[in-house]
Amino acid sequence: MTNITIDWVRVARVANAFKTLGLEGVKAFEDADPQMEAALRIARACGRLCPAVLAVNALVSYMLEVKGEEFWTGLAEHVERVGCGRGHEDVIKAVELYTRLRNRRFAGAKLGRLHKLLKCPQVTEAAVAGDLRRLWRSVSSCLEASPASKTVVFSVKMAYYGLRALGEDVSPPPDAPMPVDLRVSRVTYLSGMATPARVSGVNDAVDALMRKASLVRRVWGRVSELSRIPPLSLDAPVWFVGGLAGLGRRSSVLKALQRVGRLKRLGAGVLGVLVEELLARLPP
Repeated sequence: MTNITIDWVRVARVANAFKTLGLEGVKAFEDADPQMEAALRIARACGRLCPAVLAVNALVSYMLEVKGEEFWTGLAEHVERVGCGRGHEDVIKAVELYTRLRNRRFAGAKLGRLHKLLKCPQVTEAAVAGDLRRLWRSVSSCLEASPASKTVVFSVKMAYYGLRALGEDVSPPPDAPMPVDLRVSRVTYLSGMATPARVSGVNDAVDALMRKASLVRRVWGRVSELSRIPPLSLDAPVWFVGGLAGLGRRSSVLKALQRVGRLKRLGAGVLGVLVEELLARLPP
């Protein structure tokens, strides 16, 4: 089993970078997220059911056939075409049809999950009510899954996006952990916050951290505590920066972020601090 060392000094530095970014800066990253653009389209098509549609689809959004951005844009196009109906069963049916059309890898497991959800109207009720904590509990209970499971917390994040798309001023539950995926694990390593022993290169380190998701959640939980920003709100900046890490240099990542329209107002200084700390292991 790979030993992993956590550098708490680096954790504090990353938290300070997020303090500098602030909640408004985090929301700028969320607004630039392609998933938020999809949420806005779904809000126009589905109204109050939007958070429920997003939450349910998030629960089957793994092992995708296409890139995540394309997957969520496809969902928006789907509900614009077929609608969302009027309640829980209609939401499940809309997502089931989309799963059969555009999310066919491991379709049996995904459709089985949707069948379970069909028996849990409290999931849609909590999403429609805007009660993200109750949604979190309901999804975990309905699917008999850990509350820390990646897709469970991701469903809470997407419902949060749906509520924001409807114009509500909401925050995700502060104790809902980061959904650990490849990008999160990559930034956890490249930031210097966590170092697996005996790894050769970034990919090996990422693989090791993916196998230690609870440790990665612990690291980001501490970043959240120190910065006072919920882990699910940290996710969008980490997603952007982690996706650009392949450019290989911090300066290249910063330039790429500065070209994102909704991030321009943050300024090179704030973005530069964030990139410097999240990608400390990359050359300047």
